[in-house]
Amino acid sequence: MEPVHAELELRAPPLDAAARAGKIAAVSKPTPNVKCPTCKKTGAWFETSFGPFCSKRCRLIDLGKWLDEEHAVSEPLKPEHFKDYENLPPGEYLDQPE
Repeated sequence: MEPVHAELELRAPPLDAAARAGKIAAVSKPTPNVKCPTCKKTGAWFETSFGPFCSKRCRLIDLGKWLDEEHAVSEPLKPEHFKDYENLPPGEYLDQPE
């Protein structure tokens, strides 16, 4: 069991054995370039374990701003914020970006 303070990292799922052997071509969409929310550098940051940030440093700076309350949710969520999403069919695909 990992310690509670272990850093979370988001990674792409590993290729299966057939794809690694080159028998099946891995099909994926190219990752779009985005701006790092902290330093505004442009790059394919979602390909890294720090996405959408360009580095661990930028990710920690952003976290510090949330903890110091420089960033805040401007207003509580209300039912009308969800009205466009009421009729979505359930499914795990909703949690996976395209």
